[in-house]
Amino acid sequence: MGRLRVSRVLAFGLALAITLLLRPSNASIAFGYNGIAAATWADNHALSYDCNVYHCVQTGGGDADCTNFISWALKLGGGYPMHIGTGVENDDHNWWADYDGLHLWVTSFSWTYVAHQEQFQLLHSPGGWLTGSSYGTATNSYTGLSQGDLIAYDWDGNHTYTHMAIQTSPGKDLQWSSSQVGDRVDAHSVNRLRVWWTLSPYNTHRNTTLIQFMHISSSN
Repeated sequence: MGRLRVSRVLAFGLALAITLLLRPSNASIAFGYNGIAAATWADNHALSYDCNVYHCVQTGGGDADCTNFISWALKLGGGYPMHIGTGVENDDHNWWADYDGLHLWVTSFSWTYVAHQEQFQLLHSPGGWLTGSSYGTATNSYTGLSQGDLIAYDWDGNHTYTHMAIQTSPGKDLQWSSSQVGDRVDAHSVNRLRVWWTLSPYNTHRNTTLIQFMHISSSN
């Protein structure tokens, strides 16, 4: 183990204390993951990078913050517990964000990368599971998911998923002029609040986009 591992464990304890203090009062503690609370947290933070509230990734573009944003919604909003496990960053049995006390954060790959987040949910029990798939050109209004569930996007149709959003409440897309009603998502990197679940109005690659649906168990 050595001194590095010990310091990381101590730092994780500090990070856990911080996140517990920041937990919203409507997040589930005793009864597992609360998807509605996770979606509410995402709604409240979708259009900003509140780096004083949670560790955020800002690079000026790309998919840098999308999965990190989802992870904080699961944790701070939904009360999903971190899993430090072995503490190894690229072990997808683990899911954690670690504050080192020097204003620096280290995270597991599953915290910040789409494919690793999906693998963590599939490997962890009860975790989450895939419920279906769709396309960027889909016209159906509803996904069959619940608030707080996850949607992953593969822009190029090569089965490499590089973007993730969280399902929030159904209704009209707040950033699109259409009157169509259906399931909506929040997302980061390009900040989106309660937008159409396919992201079709904003996606120039809609014709090649593949979409995966993942339900997150309330027993987490």
